Amino acid sequence: VPASSVVSSGMSSTPAVVNSPASPTFTFPLTRLFSHDCSSIKSGRRSSYVLAISSERSKSCDEGLNTFREDGRSFRRLPKRVKSFFTDGSLDNIGTAEEVRSKRHSTSELGNITYSDVRREGWLHYKQIHTEKGKKVGSAMRPWKRVFSVLRSQSLFLYKDKREAVLRGATIGGSAEDEQPISIQGCLVDIAYSETKRKHALRLTTQDFCEYLLQAEDREDMLNWIKVIGENSKIDNEEFCFSRQALINKKLNDYRKQSPPKSPWGINIMKKTKKAGPKAFGVRLEECQPGTNNKFVPMIVEICCGLVEEMGLEYTGIYRVPGNNAMVSLLQEQLNKGVDINPAEEKWQDLNVVSSLLKSFFRKLPEPLFTNDKYNDFIDANRMENASDRLKTMKKLIRDLPDHYYHTLKFLVGHLKTVADNSDKNKMEPRNLALVFGPTLVRTSEDNMKDMVTHMPDRYKIVETLIQHCTWFFTDELDKDEKVCFQRR
Repeated sequence: VPASSVVSSGMSSTPAVVNSPASPTFTFPLTRLFSHDCSSIKSGRRSSYVLAISSERSKSCDEGLNTFREDGRSFRRLPKRVKSFFTDGSLDNIGTAEEVRSKRHSTSELGNITYSDVRREGWLHYKQIHTEKGKKVGSAMRPWKRVFSVLRSQSLFLYKDKREAVLRGATIGGSAEDEQPISIQGCLVDIAYSETKRKHALRLTTQDFCEYLLQAEDREDMLNWIKVIGENSKIDNEEFCFSRQALINKKLNDYRKQSPPKSPWGINIMKKTKKAGPKAFGVRLEECQPGTNNKFVPMIVEICCGLVEEMGLEYTGIYRVPGNNAMVSLLQEQLNKGVDINPAEEKWQDLNVVSSLLKSFFRKLPEPLFTNDKYNDFIDANRMENASDRLKTMKKLIRDLPDHYYHTLKFLVGHLKTVADNSDKNKMEPRNLALVFGPTLVRTSEDNMKDMVTHMPDRYKIVETLIQHCTWFFTDELDKDEKVCFQRR
């Protein structure tokens, strides 16, 4: 074999050098042989060296990198003032743009983000009723909003949902719709007893006299919110202490100055202490306690009708489904003793009880709503064959009723018309309402079996006609060309 072949094969075969036995006589000549290519040998040596210590070095590097990242996250969770004190803001941009984009569009990591300064979080229904300096919000019917609430330190953040809370919270940002958070420093918080009929609601009043209503999921959740807000609203600054005392004094003065609202079933119902009034059931209309809007309409009628219109216009079968007899009797006894009525109490929230109470009131009137002396006139007028004459005669009879009976009938029929206008939901058309109220309203003090049998269709028809033509029947004046024709049978 030629010597040139041996040399060329040795130079071109690297594995032969690696696998040959280690001996001074073999490696030394090879070192001299490859001395012209030292860079390749050094490169090989560095690769071998890195491979040998790769596990130990990578482990230490990973630990250091993780520590650096955790420090960055800790700084990002700090409040802005503290973070700016230690850094110049350079840590705000830690992380690549690709990581930021992936977190922005991913929901799988929301549950892994935590904040050490979060005191409490959860779903609440929110409504503002007073702005700065105690000014009322423009509309009393402003809708409630369901928000995800996060209490951090002394600020309450309100977000549209939990995802927004996490995304905005990562930068210690504002609340939903770019609104400023609610400052609870030195605030007053308590259960909302009279501001709303919603259950489990709390009232929050800030130092700048803004007032909010917050409804929790249940009673326990409400009490926990009140407790946490109260604990985190404490202040040490003497200036803020004076502001808190001013807030308390203002709320106390507002309470003393409050007067009954225009409608007794509305928000902020506050009734003045009164002496025991007359009985509400089993007495004439003239002897009943008058309402707040019309002195000729009994208060019990105003309240019951108002509650039904507020909560029961879409309630299927309203006035047809009877309420609990024991609760109806209890309310009757309390009203006859002159107990003040507070519709915000839970016992007034049962629509079936309220509707049964109203029907019981008219059923127990010693002088029926259509009065004894005009009962037969109404029956005869309803039996007139000419429709125009029938309606005109009934209108004249209605206008001849005494003031208390006329205004009470006008108020009640207007209420029943409102209920009938929502019959697509509550299934109570004018005819169905007439079946319920006809025998109660159109009667005599001493009903006998003969009248009940022979006049029952007339009673139904009279009430149904009044509901259908409510506006026309109760216009203030008769038309000039209107001629009343009355014939008694």
